[in-house]
Amino acid sequence: MSEESKLRFKYNKILLIVAIVLMVIALGLIAGGIAYTTHIANKTKDYVKTDSTVVDIAEVRSRDSEHGGMKTLYAEIVEYVVDGVTYSAQNTTSSNHPKSIGSKIEISYNPNNPKEYVFLQNTVGASAILFVLGVVFSIAGIVLLRYYIRT
Repeated sequence: MSEESKLRFKYNKILLIVAIVLMVIALGLIAGGIAYTTHIANKTKDYVKTDSTVVDIAEVRSRDSEHGGMKTLYAEIVEYVVDGVTYSAQNTTSSNHPKSIGSKIEISYNPNNPKEYVFLQNTVGASAILFVLGVVFSIAGIVLLRYYIRT
């Protein structure tokens, strides 16, 4: 076997391994998205949807992975009323552009314990990210696998 053949064989073997790893990661991400979506759906199936009102904005310090150091993000603090009792909740997701005070955000709360809540926009976003990343990794794996099969 010539040196060129050995190198090509080694290259193809690495290509196959990378393709398989990408496909395994893709399946893990998609399975994680399904598991997370199912978990949230089961947890909140008896929850009651309601509009909450943004009453304040909390500063959240976070590590800035791009520039190093710390950065400030913002999370909405909302209030919602259940049976005449006002409850307060802080959004678990922070951003550079929080909703303004007085804005409405839909949440779901546990009717048996209204202190338990879920920000609905956060659950959809997390599931979507897992599914999109799963699709991206699977496409990359399929492309590499097809290239491996052709060579």
